Amino acid sequence: YGLAAISALADVDAISVSMAHMANHRTALTVAATAILIAAMVNTAVKAVLVWALCGGTMAWRITALAGAMVVAAGGVWLVGW
Repeated sequence: YGLAAISALADVDAISVSMAHMANHRTALTVAATAILIAAMVNTAVKAVLVWALCGGTMAWRITALAGAMVVAAGGVWLVGW
């Protein structure tokens, strides 16, 4: 899961495709889905930080609220289970 988080700092597509491929062959579906979910949440948080650093102001607050809502929803899905 740590590798999924580190990979998502730059791009979420690569880890998503890799884990989807691995889920078809040798990795459990729950492990692959959890790694993709972690990667998506980390990548969303990184984008929110970039907006704060580059834009600030009203746009940063809006993006942070939306990104926060997405991360909370994804965390809720993970806690409840698939």
